Amino acid sequence: MFGPSHGFSKENIPNDWVIEGSNYKELFSRNLIINDIGDTPILRLISSKESFVLLRRTKANLLASPFLGWSWNVTTSLGQTVPISIIIGFYGGDPKSRSWGRQPLVYLGTRVPPHDRTITIVWGTSSDAKGVIKMKHKNPYYIARAGSNDSKTWLNENIDLSRLYRRIWPKDNLVRTRIMFVGFTSASTSSPMTAEFGDVVLYR
Repeated sequence: MFGPSHGFSKENIPNDWVIEGSNYKELFSRNLIINDIGDTPILRLISSKESFVLLRRTKANLLASPFLGWSWNVTTSLGQTVPISIIIGFYGGDPKSRSWGRQPLVYLGTRVPPHDRTITIVWGTSSDAKGVIKMKHKNPYYIARAGSNDSKTWLNENIDLSRLYRRIWPKDNLVRTRIMFVGFTSASTSSPMTAEFGDVVLYR
């Protein structure tokens, strides 16, 4: 389970979580709220003029834990772009990747684990189609939902990351691929938008 967990707060953020683009105090006062729905901790992310990422480190074998599940409740209107997304970082499958110490890797920030691939899972606009992969600045974006019809409704999602990875990079070595982090990213917006997440989990 990737969280958030009970007790996750600005006074108690586990060491395997990474925040970039904000500090703990700013994030919790401006961008992040923890609620409970029943027994489930819910992470409410609020976009602002400052972009940020909130990630949990892992080093799971992609083929051993190929599925990602989560629930989300997104607030959007017709034509709006949802700035808050799920992001997953990978390392090892790219044939051009070298050993850990021999090659500078792409970083989202100073504490983000090394990675050579990322997939961003987004809620698209009404002009997008569910299940489509788009490329933005050479980074793939997978549209898990689109439009405003399901807005303000809790929805459960499950995707096969290994299958999605192979669609995007068919020549990569999945046996060597590790999931280095799973988390959330928010682009900067002029007015705040909200997305809630719960039950984020990798499983087989």
